[in-house]
Amino acid sequence: MSNQDDLSRLLFGMPNLCSGVVSNRRATGPSRFCIKIDVRGARSRPITGQTQVMGHSQAEKAATHQRIVDVAARRFRELGLDGIGVADVMKEAGMTVGGFYKHFESRDDLVTEALGAAFKSLDVWEARAENLAQAVRDYLSEAHRDAPGKGCALGALLGDVGRSNEATRDVFTERVKHNLAFSEGLLNIKDPAERRARAMLQLSACLGAIGLARAVSDPVLSKEILDGVAGQLIPLLPGPPA
Repeated sequence: MSNQDDLSRLLFGMPNLCSGVVSNRRATGPSRFCIKIDVRGARSRPITGQTQVMGHSQAEKAATHQRIVDVAARRFRELGLDGIGVADVMKEAGMTVGGFYKHFESRDDLVTEALGAAFKSLDVWEARAENLAQAVRDYLSEAHRDAPGKGCALGALLGDVGRSNEATRDVFTERVKHNLAFSEGLLNIKDPAERRARAMLQLSACLGAIGLARAVSDPVLSKEILDGVAGQLIPLLPGPPA
């Protein structure tokens, strides 16, 4: 092996990259050690392993992000928007509080995203509702009352959102509009204004009743509220439209 190859291995770990002359040349100043390097023979190689690691890291970050949102969506509905802090949400998600800002710019961002995730339970409720009468019975049930963490975020967070920032209220408002349109679509009332008013009555009565039933300490009164409102409301909801 030539001295040139030895020098290449010493400096770069690769042979045949030094194609020039290694020499001491006399000059007016101190002697200089000159190396000419030709890298035309070096070829790039795909970093397959690194690409896989990066892809895995991104997927892992996305999964962690969703886990944080899911915990927040459940706990906010159970405890209220101010009932649990970022540190406790992160702890329940299996993360340290220091990692929070890798996923969210602020607590308000988490609240907004968690609220959107919580509304997915309403999508399930709507999907299985053949008519408003059935939907009201499911909504004003003891099972729904006793599981706020898995239930309707409109009812669970009604009071909290009224005191929240504009972004959170915007998300809430869009869901209210969606639910009103859903209810209107299941009402057999020809007059549009009357149909709209009846949908508002149904939504308002359901939200108020579920909140009140959860608030009272008397279980008998709580059930009476659920059953009484459902019994009065269902006859007012003709449908579906012909």
